[in-house]
Amino acid sequence: MQQIKKICLLFTACILAMSVIISGCGSKDEDKAEETTVLTKEKAFEVLLKNHFGLEPDEETVKQGYISVNDEYSIHGLDDVTICGVKFYRFEQVSLGATGAASTYLVSKNTAAIYGDGSYDFLEEFDLDSLPYHLVGNTKIYELEYLYPDHSYNSYINGETGVFYDDLDVAMGDVINELADSDVLVDLIGKDISYAENITGQKAIIELVEAEFALPGEDAYDEFTVIECNNYKVYTYFDNEVSYILLEKGAEVLGVSVGMTIPEIKAVLGTPHHEGNDDWAGLYEMYYLINDKRVGFYAETSESATVSGYVAGP
Repeated sequence: MQQIKKICLLFTACILAMSVIISGCGSKDEDKAEETTVLTKEKAFEVLLKNHFGLEPDEETVKQGYISVNDEYSIHGLDDVTICGVKFYRFEQVSLGATGAASTYLVSKNTAAIYGDGSYDFLEEFDLDSLPYHLVGNTKIYELEYLYPDHSYNSYINGETGVFYDDLDVAMGDVINELADSDVLVDLIGKDISYAENITGQKAIIELVEAEFALPGEDAYDEFTVIECNNYKVYTYFDNEVSYILLEKGAEVLGVSVGMTIPEIKAVLGTPHHEGNDDWAGLYEMYYLINDKRVGFYAETSESATVSGYVAGP
């Protein structure tokens, strides 16, 4: 493996010698607030009690923002939240004299719609394409900003599956794992060389590389079986299984390509498992561990364009 990596680094050195987030939050209908009577907190409380709980509160109850129902449960207001520019009034239902989790309700200031505890139906208030998103392959991961009076946080939703996440790297990681399952080059790792020949449409050849160490009387070259393609090389070592793929300029893997800058690749694939200067090679390296495989890239600096890359086994 060290010999193969040496090939990649020598290739990279030769090249050197030769030398979204889309922003903008918005509601589904920006004019809706002007077309609809904008709710006050008191009116939102009344709407919740009438439309969801089937109660008929008097004026004083609505003003107080608190009601106790048959000594079974109470309902009161909480701090409001603004989600990506749209304000929601928050209310809490608490059981009286019993244990159990409280339930939280959101009432849209714009539409008076009520959304229950743990539901993400409030997304109907937005046009998803107006929200900021991160693009991983062809999948959009939308970003939602929650603003409270004393704190804020973000959550993320996979535009394909509808799954919500609290952590962007986890959200992107799930998409990357799915990409890896269908990525041609990643799939080649661990496969027989004959399978690789069939997939690439190229025949394997024998390549001799000067051995790093050789005892007297032994062959001074290491022998590799290689499939040379347009912008990548497929290697086997010791057996007939693909163990390493050298990526040259223009080679694509996981929705990115060699030639993109390190920041551009991060914008698509997220935070790498490792990045830093490779002292032996004198280059900047970063790599991702995906389904027990490693996908890495080399560049001159942490901000410059990548000049080579690799896909390798564990």
